[in-house]
Amino acid sequence: MSLAFCCTDTIFVRVYESRMDLLRAVIVGAEGTPYHDGLFFFDIFFPAGYPSVPPALILNEKPYFNEPGFAHSSGTPSGEKSSQSYNETTLILSLKTMVYTMKKPPKHFEDLVLGHFRKHAQDILAACKAYMEGVQVGCLAGGGVQDVDAGSKSCSTLFKSNLAKYITVLVQTFSLIGAKDCEKFLSLAKKGSPNLPHNYY
Repeated sequence: MSLAFCCTDTIFVRVYESRMDLLRAVIVGAEGTPYHDGLFFFDIFFPAGYPSVPPALILNEKPYFNEPGFAHSSGTPSGEKSSQSYNETTLILSLKTMVYTMKKPPKHFEDLVLGHFRKHAQDILAACKAYMEGVQVGCLAGGGVQDVDAGSKSCSTLFKSNLAKYITVLVQTFSLIGAKDCEKFLSLAKKGSPNLPHNYY
């Protein structure tokens, strides 16, 4: 099976030369969302009616409100609290997906996956450091700085504890694929709150 490869900075695509109705796309998670720097793989089938209705995907900073029945709570204290918790859970799951993807990259995307995470390991770990220091998930601008227009609250204590417990796994996995200087972030693993029960989501 022959595959062609094309890309932009945030979307990478492999096209089956013999089946133009099939492709596999990788989208890099957008900055300012709990998905930032993750790789998300999509197998796409284009029906006979394409391009009348193109496929679509939205990644935004508050995905909780995309869930059915939750949009009405946007802007309310309880809705915003639920949204923050959702983002925190989503980020932990995204980090776990990164590790899984590095260990078992999809076929024909091995070089892309390992190259992406070698290049972005420092940014991902710097973001984790910013979260441990209180930046709210979904409010991170470049360089680990909180976008105060997007939110001024801190992450929950439970989230910081869970993130601290996962730092060692991230550092080890990034180091295994050849990312440099990740060990300097291991001190974050000691910053978790030891008195809290752990929850790995």
